Amino acid sequence: MNSPRELTPLFNPKSIAVVGASADPAKVSSRPLKFLLEHGYQGRIYPINPKATEIMGLKCYPSLGAVPEEIDLVSIIVPAQAVVGALEDCAAKGVKAVSIITSGFAELGPQGRALQERIREIARQHNIALSGPNSVGMHNFKTKAIASISQLFERKDLLVGPIAFISQSGAFGTAICALAQAEKIGFTYFVSSGNEADLELADYIDYVVDDPQIKVISGYVEGIKDGSKFMAAADRALEAGKPIIMVKVGRFGAGARAASSHTGSMAGSDQVYGAAFKQTGVIRAFDVQELLDYSSIFALGQARRGENAAIISTSGGAGVLMADKCEELGLTVKELGESTKAELLKILPAFSAVGNPVDVTGQFLSMPGAIKGCIEILDRDEQVDVIILFLALVWSQWEQIANDISNAARNTGKPVVVCWVGAPQGALDILRANGVVNYPEPVRCVKAVHALLSYGRMREHIIEGRLTSAVFLEPKVKEGPETLSAAEIDRIKARLSDIRRAGRTMLTEKESKDILQAYDIPVTREKLARDADQAVALAEEIGWPVAMKVSSPDIPHKTEAKAIALNLTGPDQVRVAFDKIWQNAWSYNKEAVIDGVLVQEMLKPGTEVIVGMSKDAQFGPVLMFGLGGVLVEIMRDVSLRVCPISSFDAETMINEIKGAKLLQGFRGAAPADLDSIKEILLRLSRLALDLQDYVSEIDINPLVVYEKGHGAKAGDALISVL
Repeated sequence: MNSPRELTPLFNPKSIAVVGASADPAKVSSRPLKFLLEHGYQGRIYPINPKATEIMGLKCYPSLGAVPEEIDLVSIIVPAQAVVGALEDCAAKGVKAVSIITSGFAELGPQGRALQERIREIARQHNIALSGPNSVGMHNFKTKAIASISQLFERKDLLVGPIAFISQSGAFGTAICALAQAEKIGFTYFVSSGNEADLELADYIDYVVDDPQIKVISGYVEGIKDGSKFMAAADRALEAGKPIIMVKVGRFGAGARAASSHTGSMAGSDQVYGAAFKQTGVIRAFDVQELLDYSSIFALGQARRGENAAIISTSGGAGVLMADKCEELGLTVKELGESTKAELLKILPAFSAVGNPVDVTGQFLSMPGAIKGCIEILDRDEQVDVIILFLALVWSQWEQIANDISNAARNTGKPVVVCWVGAPQGALDILRANGVVNYPEPVRCVKAVHALLSYGRMREHIIEGRLTSAVFLEPKVKEGPETLSAAEIDRIKARLSDIRRAGRTMLTEKESKDILQAYDIPVTREKLARDADQAVALAEEIGWPVAMKVSSPDIPHKTEAKAIALNLTGPDQVRVAFDKIWQNAWSYNKEAVIDGVLVQEMLKPGTEVIVGMSKDAQFGPVLMFGLGGVLVEIMRDVSLRVCPISSFDAETMINEIKGAKLLQGFRGAAPADLDSIKEILLRLSRLALDLQDYVSEIDINPLVVYEKGHGAKAGDALISVL
């Protein structure tokens, strides 16, 4: 992995060479040189083509080796089979960064994948920061360093702004850039990451986080290769207060898969991405318009914690619509205080509604400075976190109004966000020049405000939560139970290895609970019986009532096999149950290896929840929490977090499920022992990390939770091995 410092030649090159440069305007390979010259790049430019001596007025070199000076960035646009040779020339020349635009690699199948692996090896061996292949290249809007073939750069008047945009789709990414330009949203960097043979999304994020001119990181994402690397980069962005806004596609279909446990079936791919985003403060946009709207508000405004919105509107209907949307998204539109109302009525007509929304009516046009005065009054109200202004077809006096809004916004300590429908272009230019964001439609405006405030709250909560935990970047010191000794962990791993060598993919309930118990996760008291007499003796020892279940690695779902009996209260019932369980197990699977019958304490009634772990291909171990029993199948009301988790993560997992009210004490019921659940989640996170190379899934269902102070116990457990 390259460090952020090593990517400077890629993002801010002082010299650029184009391998495969062409003088033929009909060829794509002519574009990078054309764009560099037309946009006025001030660095050195070197066309590389053995068939030409001059291209576009520039001296053309037959090879990279023939260039007398050092080269920061090389853009490669030659046929795929020639790329390896071109990259080897870069290595020999000591080139620091390469952008490969050429396609024909992993996207084409096994042969292309082998070729892509070869260029990756060369880049890593020679410490070359390699972007691509199969991309449209990169662009620094500020320095005009263009290593791109996109037609976007046919435009000469591209806006510059404090946004870094990273896209895993080249054509779609540049289309988004074009739409942003049309909406007067400027970028500093555009990166088409392509196949990500070497550098990936996380590397680009890691670099731009340290760039003081970048305020927002936006992206179009199809997949993340290294989940932990991405989360580390996103953590740095969160700490720096630079929001990451992502459109992540592939929400449906890919996440659906068959699994042997409830946990596996609940933790689909997209849900895991959602969990990772929540843990690192990434804002998810669900379409391109949201991506641009959110990017725009963060580029012009400072994220602020809060949830109370005040709405000023020239239309009562629009005010109601915006108030409804605010409350739908979780913002509050509180009635303004009496002193604030009294101040507003001093500058507004007596018939104005000043409760919130503040309806200034069309009469405000005859009252110069009314809008500015309203903003200033609401700024002084400590109960107001953000001021939203709606103007409907206000075309007269637009210059004064735009200047009044700008002046008021400049002097307020709160975000002022405008929705000016059909605004004159001159008014929009004034607002934009003064850092005031405008939206042409009310719902888009409110959604952007919600993103601004929710990010501020989310960032503060995450950082505060982590500060109360141990160091969160180091999995082994995450808050939670003391780590088992290396010898104890090795013994568990050895046992799991033996099970794998025996061809088994699942542990029995007893084996699973033994591992949970090693990590101090409470389980039922239980022992294994080989005959009915032994079962009776164990029941007497454990205490009545008891439950009995078949113990077999070949029968993971005991209820389906009718190999379970509950609430047994005496020796006769135990003997009958033992024989029936054994008989039903054989009938269910005549090939099954039966270890015996598990005799365990019958847990008292409590609230049943499910806790589990599933191994995700990108992010590794992922924890799942939800209501237990059949409710998890019917409602699918679960929350996920990527390991390692902090105490804050565990708490939010519990609180964000819809069924949280059942645990908090519903209709007079005593609250459940939430601290016990939190501790179990932390212990399970530790277990999952320690054994991640051995265990694929863990399913604790039900985990029976008792009243506050009385703990919880695993009633059943199932562990699957890799």
